[in-house]
Amino acid sequence: MIQSIRYSLFCYSSVPCSLEPIPQTYKYYRNVRDSWTSNTCGGSCNQINTFRLNPQYLISLPNTNNINNINNINHHHSHSHGNNRSNSPHTTLFDKTNLRFSLSCLQPLDINIMVFCNQGQPIHLPAKELMITSTGNYRRCFSMCKLSSQELTYFQKDFTHSIFPLTVVLSNFSGSLGDFEFRVESTHTLIELKKIV
Repeated sequence: MIQSIRYSLFCYSSVPCSLEPIPQTYKYYRNVRDSWTSNTCGGSCNQINTFRLNPQYLISLPNTNNINNINNINHHHSHSHGNNRSNSPHTTLFDKTNLRFSLSCLQPLDINIMVFCNQGQPIHLPAKELMITSTGNYRRCFSMCKLSSQELTYFQKDFTHSIFPLTVVLSNFSGSLGDFEFRVESTHTLIELKKIV
């Protein structure tokens, strides 16, 4: 879990210098405190029979439901005006949106985040063709991954429907019981977070 702690920071330099906080780029966020219970500790992605039991969340952005209508409009314009990148809905929808996902826990557990594009449906198997990012190896007590606007645009071009909502699966390697905190942050737009499993 995220906790406040006290620390001191020193900077030594041969010339005058100053320290100041980095500007906050992730302005919008949602976070939830939840638990792996006896019913929701499905274990690692290697446990294909129980992985689906892990906590799963839907991540949505505003107005992404309208992307099919935008696709149709831009498809019509592309016949009239040629292939103009400025007509692409993907550059207008995702050109500024960067997402960051983080997972933390107090127990000494090795934890992981996997983000899938599955049309808002629960994940039954950790299929690589559906996964668009993850935290990689299971990491002790804290794990984080990001999706840049360029990555969102890249993945979106392969779909006729919106890649949102995304399905996020949170797991720990041993399938142990424990509490966790999950946080999703965005740079330029509000986020909707909904538990589905």
